[in-house]
Amino acid sequence: MSAPADLGYRVDVQIDRRAVHVPRASTLGYGKYRAQPGDWIVWSFPISDSDDTARGPDSIGRVLGRVAYAPAIGTDGRAIRNWIAVLRLSSEGTHASVYWVNPEWVSRVHAHRADIGAFWQWFASDAAIANGYAWTIAAGHYGALSANQADPDSLPNGTDWSFAAKLARFAEYWDRAGSVIRDLFGDRIVRGA
Repeated sequence: MSAPADLGYRVDVQIDRRAVHVPRASTLGYGKYRAQPGDWIVWSFPISDSDDTARGPDSIGRVLGRVAYAPAIGTDGRAIRNWIAVLRLSSEGTHASVYWVNPEWVSRVHAHRADIGAFWQWFASDAAIANGYAWTIAAGHYGALSANQADPDSLPNGTDWSFAAKLARFAEYWDRAGSVIRDLFGDRIVRGA
């Protein structure tokens, strides 16, 4: 599939929907070693030509397809083959852009989940931060910061939130106790030094 020239796109680039092998991606948990259209990937650009381990910040995006071929665009004079066309989410989460990503830069690949929209809707809402820090920490320890558990109203009937509430009270108590311990003994006691 090539982009139509009348829309102002390059016609010398070939994009298809084939999966791309990602040699450095972690397959721990639910990770995958092949990126295909619809998948989520995490990658970071190299920031040094001499040090392959020096990387910039992580980026996240969804796979659009494979860059099967593109003529050389950089100074190295090599054509691009088997890169990944990605819809990259901006760092502020307000927009996305199309990027071409070298499979060597990819650290994680995850299949798209249908329920991820519910989580992003909650994450961007005021409800995500309405209960404050201590409650959020307690809920996270309880496993309640996922798409199907973040909103108490969406939980199945009979779900016991009292455990999370007790953890939140404990977290608030511990935070107050920590400041008293610091006042009495200094920071080295709290840090365990």
